[in-house]
Amino acid sequence: MILKPDSPLIHALHPSPNTEDRRKGCRADMIVLHYTGMSSADKAIRWLANPKSKVSCHYVIDEAGGITQMVAETQRAWHAGASHWAGETDINSVSIGIEVQNPGHEHGYPEYPAERTSHKRPRIASRAVPLPMGRRLTGLPSTTRDDG
Repeated sequence: MILKPDSPLIHALHPSPNTEDRRKGCRADMIVLHYTGMSSADKAIRWLANPKSKVSCHYVIDEAGGITQMVAETQRAWHAGASHWAGETDINSVSIGIEVQNPGHEHGYPEYPAERTSHKRPRIASRAVPLPMGRRLTGLPSTTRDDG
């Protein structure tokens, strides 16, 4: 479980039990951005910390741009499901998962708030290589809608 933040940008720690060691020999070399699809960051954080959910992420960025860390970057968060990218079939073992608070398609799906993440990505990317913009993971779980 995470005991200290991986970055000085972290506003809060909220450890998730939904984590495990990365696959042997793996380190994060990509960043995967998701949106929460929930009405608030607090609800999303509670869900991501619930053992029954069987999902987690490394970071949640809230409506005001605050960052909550839930899983240490050295650990495997459960955010990408059964997905693949460029021959890699265990995206969770090679990525940092970031959830950006956004209510999603069911609640009006506002424009992507790039200003909330644009200044944070380079600092995380110094520890991982991000996915190229305009690309997407394939094979996402059926409960996840991926519109690129």
